[in-house]
Amino acid sequence: MKRRCLCLLLALCFLCGCAPLFDREYYVESAHVEQSYDEVDTADLKATTYAQLKNAILQLVRSGKPDGDIRLEGYFGDVEHDLLMAIGEVTNEEPYGKYAVYVMSYKLTSVLSNYQADISVVYRRTKEQMDSILPVIGRDGLMKEIGDVMSGFQTELVVEMAYFDAAEYDPVMLVHQAYYTSPASALGLPELTVVYYPDTGLRRIIEMAFAYELPQGVMQSMAELVGRRAQDMADGTDTAEGDAYTLLGLHDALCASVTYDEQKAHDAVLGGRPRFDQAWTPYGALVEKLAVSEGYALAFKLLCDLSEIPCQVVLGKRDNDDHAWNAVQLDKEWYHVDVTADDLSGDYAWFLKTDADLEANYRWTAGEVPACTSRDITADLLLEQPTAGTETSPGADSPPPETQEPDGDEG
Repeated sequence: MKRRCLCLLLALCFLCGCAPLFDREYYVESAHVEQSYDEVDTADLKATTYAQLKNAILQLVRSGKPDGDIRLEGYFGDVEHDLLMAIGEVTNEEPYGKYAVYVMSYKLTSVLSNYQADISVVYRRTKEQMDSILPVIGRDGLMKEIGDVMSGFQTELVVEMAYFDAAEYDPVMLVHQAYYTSPASALGLPELTVVYYPDTGLRRIIEMAFAYELPQGVMQSMAELVGRRAQDMADGTDTAEGDAYTLLGLHDALCASVTYDEQKAHDAVLGGRPRFDQAWTPYGALVEKLAVSEGYALAFKLLCDLSEIPCQVVLGKRDNDDHAWNAVQLDKEWYHVDVTADDLSGDYAWFLKTDADLEANYRWTAGEVPACTSRDITADLLLEQPTAGTETSPGADSPPPETQEPDGDEG
């Protein structure tokens, strides 16, 4: 009889508006601009432990649904305390919560030993923003996504990483690397803004914003023009004599086509390198035909890429001034090539050279450039035998003009 009376009393309390004796409503807020998601269906959410409760709240957030019910049947623990703790952790420590949630609240209803938590979420991100988050794994995965965004001159990338190593996966470093390994779209290193959600921890959402000098459509048109000019030059130097002679032809074609921009190189030494200037890009070298060493080096890498000859851009010092040149691979051996210096000197003094050949005048970061130690292929060896269809070897008819040293040009 006493148990029946107690049950009736509980029922009357709910029917007569006494539910506040058992209901609680709380809010956990993070200070951001408010937006809300569109309604999305979610699975039935249940929890009997704290871990399940937190996971259910996180599921709701990841779905983008603005509200949902979590049933807690036979829950072990202090329900109200755990709800506050779980909401706080999801909002401030979980990547999706930190990235997307503006404010989260709950209303708790209890009957006997069971509870129902009605969760309400107001988002500061749109559904489209949440759906655009890309899950990536490791440095290579992050590098690929950054490269894809930069090749299309897109302005935003948001990724989720289950394991983020801040030293190894530094986005600034990866953007720099992607730029110099993809010369077809190297039309000015974009300004990068990076925000992490949360600020610390192994699991992160990383939001990157890229700012370019010109609108996306203009940059894409410029890149297409660079690609056509590079392809025409590569096709015009194609030879059946092998990669070494192809490389020689690319070297000569670039030297014949480009003029070294002494004024901009000099200005860069005095005032620093400008962030956006086409003299530092393959557009300057192949379209405007006026470039400093970085423009030469990026254009030469693009030509090598089209000819399927392994090549990388080297950023370092020449005679204590910032300078760029290339490292190329022939028959599994690496060699230095400085097209800029050869263009100014009118000879092949810096074509297919070893580390030892450069050590007196050049400086670069150890480990960033493959060791160049072979003397198996040299300019002299190639020039001894003219390529097919050529009457004389390059530069054999007359002595090279007086050497002119390039000014430093900030890379």
